[in-house]
Amino acid sequence: MIALLTGLLCKSIVVAGLTLALVALMRGRPAAERVIVLRAGLLVLLALPLVALFGPDIAARLPASTPALLAPSASAAPAVATPAVAHAVLPLPSATLRADIVLPGPDSLVLAAWILGAALIVARLVLGLGLLAAWSRRGTPVGHAAWIETLGRLAPRRAPRLRLSRAVQSPLSWGLPPGEILIGPAQLAAPAQAEAVLAHELEHIRRADWAFLMLARLVAALCWINPLAWLMGRELERLSEQAVDEAVVRRIDRESYARVLVGLAAQAASSRHPLTPAWAAARMTGPARTLSERIDIVMSAKPPRPARLWIAGGAVAALAAVATPIAALELHRASQDIPATPSAVVVAQAAADEASQDVESARGSVMILSNPSNGERWDIRQRRAYNLDTGESRALSDQEIQDVEQARHAAEQARATAEAARGLAEQARNDAMRHVEAARLDRSAARVETRRAIQEAMAAAREAQAEGMRAAREAHIEAARAGIDAARIRREAAQEAARAVAAARIDMAFGSEQMIEAAATMRQEADRLSDPAYRAEQIERDRARGHTVTEQQLLDAIPKLRNSADRMEAQAARLRDRANRSS
Repeated sequence: MIALLTGLLCKSIVVAGLTLALVALMRGRPAAERVIVLRAGLLVLLALPLVALFGPDIAARLPASTPALLAPSASAAPAVATPAVAHAVLPLPSATLRADIVLPGPDSLVLAAWILGAALIVARLVLGLGLLAAWSRRGTPVGHAAWIETLGRLAPRRAPRLRLSRAVQSPLSWGLPPGEILIGPAQLAAPAQAEAVLAHELEHIRRADWAFLMLARLVAALCWINPLAWLMGRELERLSEQAVDEAVVRRIDRESYARVLVGLAAQAASSRHPLTPAWAAARMTGPARTLSERIDIVMSAKPPRPARLWIAGGAVAALAAVATPIAALELHRASQDIPATPSAVVVAQAAADEASQDVESARGSVMILSNPSNGERWDIRQRRAYNLDTGESRALSDQEIQDVEQARHAAEQARATAEAARGLAEQARNDAMRHVEAARLDRSAARVETRRAIQEAMAAAREAQAEGMRAAREAHIEAARAGIDAARIRREAAQEAARAVAAARIDMAFGSEQMIEAAATMRQEADRLSDPAYRAEQIERDRARGHTVTEQQLLDAIPKLRNSADRMEAQAARLRDRANRSS
């Protein structure tokens, strides 16, 4: 068991390390492509125990000095672990009591420790899921018009359940499609955030991020002693949030989305709930340590590149080509010694030894009864005991005769038991030799299969490399086309901007002329109002229209008209200057 768990740990470390290295090499690619590679790595880690137990084996020979903890001997047949036994012999007045106390062996302790660690992690996950289910069950459906209208517009076909929970600080989604979205009172009171929040959570549901988040938690429980498995889960959570951000900013304004992210992160940090099941849901704010990086990506001037599935597929194929032989690899130590005795032989030999001890004990008991320490010699047939020193004789009692018969009977039974045990031991040795010969034939076949598997893996690697080179060439061609399209768009935008500037310059020149003409009209009207006859004419004209205007009002209007004319002439001068500068 120790060797099995150690082998799985080593394989999981290698697979997780390869996955993280491949993700690091793809640093310049979109986050969605790297998420696909991480998901494939998690599936391989989850399948490692199944491949190790039920899949084909690829044997690899290690030096004989390799510790048995890493690899058992290649020629050793699988042995049954013998538990440690503590013996206690208690003397009694007329009997001897033998007690065997079975103590747990190292295999049992290691297995118990591994099961305990996995159970604690699964218990934490189950607790988080229970809290999410309780919040959803106790939450109320959102009835705000802005939220309902936005949800219907973004998810017209199969909308998730949108519920309000007072225990939620930042929006989160969980469950399989159509899924559940939970928001808090603070978000409900800010309907302007509805589009950003719902677009983010709907993208999580569309990408099935919650399902793979649960898969990462199960892998962490299975490989809890492997730090790289935990690092893979953290990297998957970080890149999933980035992939969602890159998808959302293609549809909504970057600046408003960034403001929503910062505001939600501040709310979550100021009112952190002690039982928030962050481990079991996809939160919009994500891990706090990644917020600044996400804001930089959202506010970047460069538009996010779309994910190329064929690039991610090539990376996953390369990972599978390397990880599959590793999962099926079995390590064995080379040994020149005689194969170890199988467990059946050990048991039979122990039984034979114990029977031999019983025979010797019975023979000793017979000798003690036949030659007592007081110098007597017993004649069992005549039922007499003779003293060798004095020559006197006496009759043997029935009890003494019975003791002798019982001792002889016990000796015969012990001899029979010993003979049967020796027969079992001999049969077990013969079976062991047959197993050894079969194992030798299996090793020969395994070597052939190993060479064939290595050749197939190398062919797959060469094919993957060729595919990667073709993909790289296509990527360069696609990048060149994109550069040409971008240059054409920039040229057209520059031409449109030039036309807009020219039109604006014409509009400003025309506007300045109109303002100068209006200012001249105002000054002319002010000069006319200085004439008393014109004022009297205006008073009569207004009275005929039904308006009452006094002469003093007309006099007060003269400086106002001249001031307005001055302001309009100044504005016209500024417009002319701006038009001249833009040219």
